[in-house]
Amino acid sequence: MSTQGISFAGLASGLDSSAIIKSLVALERRPIGLLEQKKSRFDQQAKLFGTLRTKLDKLQELTKDLKLQSKVLDYTATADTENVVQLTAGDTAVPGTYNFKINRLAQAQTRASSSQASDATIFPGGTLRFSFAGASLQDLDITIVQEPSGPPLTLGEIAAQVSKKSDGKIKADVVFEGGATGGYRLTFTSGVEGEDGAFSVTESSGFGALNDLMAEMNRPKQADNSGLLVAAENAELELNGLIVQRSSNSITDIIPGVTVQLTGTTDPGKDVKITVGTDIEKSAKKMQDWVDAYNEVVDFINEQSKVEVSQGDTGKETTVTANALAGDSTLRSIRNRIRSFLSSSVDTGNEAVTMLSQIGIDSDRDGRLKFDKSEFEDAVGEDSEAVTKIFSMPTTGMAVRLMDTLDTFTDSVDGLIKSRTDGIGRVKRDIDRQIDRLERRMVSFEDNLTRRYANLEQIIGAMESQRGALLALQQR
Repeated sequence: MSTQGISFAGLASGLDSSAIIKSLVALERRPIGLLEQKKSRFDQQAKLFGTLRTKLDKLQELTKDLKLQSKVLDYTATADTENVVQLTAGDTAVPGTYNFKINRLAQAQTRASSSQASDATIFPGGTLRFSFAGASLQDLDITIVQEPSGPPLTLGEIAAQVSKKSDGKIKADVVFEGGATGGYRLTFTSGVEGEDGAFSVTESSGFGALNDLMAEMNRPKQADNSGLLVAAENAELELNGLIVQRSSNSITDIIPGVTVQLTGTTDPGKDVKITVGTDIEKSAKKMQDWVDAYNEVVDFINEQSKVEVSQGDTGKETTVTANALAGDSTLRSIRNRIRSFLSSSVDTGNEAVTMLSQIGIDSDRDGRLKFDKSEFEDAVGEDSEAVTKIFSMPTTGMAVRLMDTLDTFTDSVDGLIKSRTDGIGRVKRDIDRQIDRLERRMVSFEDNLTRRYANLEQIIGAMESQRGALLALQQR
């Protein structure tokens, strides 16, 4: 039976037994305190390895892009003529100069109804068939119907249902012509530019006002501006005297890696000159971001590896303070392995551009990297392909090798950090088991002490009673 909570407070002996028991238990608990301190340190180590993992993941994400030759540098494309093209350079852009003429823009077909006196006229329902010229465009059937609680089938409702149900293939509008005698026209415009997007429209019933309206729109252009209002046309360009056509004004197959959005035509006899080159600002920022991420890892490792020695005021006492991961073999291995490739060279085909230090990325005595934008720009100007190979060369490229190394650290199954944190977890669980055993022992120890002091008080109390009886006999 537990005796916790029982206190005799030295009634017979005059001893403060509760304080004595408390002190003895506290002394006996010292191993538990040491184990809890040890566990706390392991908790701190596990948390720090989590922080390191986050920093390595960030470096790994940036390094992954640099593994690809198309991702090392960013590119830009500019035109010498305004208002005729908008340019977007992608990862696969090839530096160079390109010249061509823009004779005609692609345009989408538009059909219009005859002018209607009112936009409130109600039409019967029906099924509209849109038949497209392009072989890759499937014909489209759209059922126009008035829902029981929906609005009546005016021109506006017909336009709304066609636009909604066509999934972008047809854009429908109602246009007010204005003026004292102006009416309302229903217009259909193809959602696909160029000749492939040309369409005809019919109504399946063969009679009624909706059928008549579609028949008007399906005619060639009329004197009253109904029917085929705008014919579908392909864009036409001239490259070195060769006439080429494209069905869209967004062209991706003329300049490698560059999307050319045509917005106007060039003046007769004149070319638009497009220059594709390296976007040095974006490319330099990419390098700086990578250097910063690398330095975050190095700074963290250097900080956690610190051991500080200090002396007291008298100069005789020496205090050694070590951070939680100081001397950790895993941390040491990571530091050594990420530094190992920095001074190596890559066969890029250009002896002047084979090492990081030759493109403006150098290391200091602490292993941190420094980035010189000016040197980087000079190297890119001299040989941009060699610069990309330093990072992306298969097997030997800096990013390729670093990525392989980072994988061995961060792999979620058997990575170095995963193995280390798993080991810490096992040690912590063993410490918890030791603490549980000692805690149970403490309960038994305290109970035993309480019983012994209780017995002591009883014995002393009995002796005091006998003493009192003897004294009473002597006084008779």
